[in-house]
Amino acid sequence: MHQSGDPYYPHPIWVTIMLAEFVAEEAPKLYNIIMLSAALLHDTIEDTELTEEAITEIFGPEVAKHVEGLTRIKSYGKISSGESLNLLIKEKRYNTALIKLFD
Repeated sequence: MHQSGDPYYPHPIWVTIMLAEFVAEEAPKLYNIIMLSAALLHDTIEDTELTEEAITEIFGPEVAKHVEGLTRIKSYGKISSGESLNLLIKEKRYNTALIKLFD
């Protein structure tokens, strides 16, 4: 559950579906299990007890790197989606930024 009391699961599912539809059509080379897994897990570190280490162990380091990148930008506090994307792009984390576009 989110702090608002709303169920947690619909949001990451919708992010994953939107990403999958986009990359399948516009960037097929990015249509892979790493991107889709990272999209599905993008809020798990902050919203569940799952750790980056556990994600690395279960899903691999590439998925964990995306999830960590999406979690870390939230540690900057209240910043806009545009500022979040800008930070990821400055770090040349383009695939992570693509996931953020659908978040």
